[in-house]
Amino acid sequence: MNERLKKLAEQAQVEHCVSHVRLQEFADLIIKDVIDEIANAQTQHCAFTTYDLGITSCTEAKITNHLLRTFNLKQQFGVF
Repeated sequence: MNERLKKLAEQAQVEHCVSHVRLQEFADLIIKDVIDEIANAQTQHCAFTTYDLGITSCTEAKITNHLLRTFNLKQQFGVF
């Protein structure tokens, strides 16, 4: 299991409640859901110009890639 996810499971005191495989799958799905929510966020009120839209898109990509790297999920969900 990814070290960061393992630490979070320990913090939540669930690391021994379910198998590591199921816990990893659950954690991966949570991260995937967060990434999907970021991608689907309504940003029309944040971007007034093409430049603003570029900044918004860049920020979304940086956050998504950071999550994928932090939780080692690039191979499973692909690079966004």
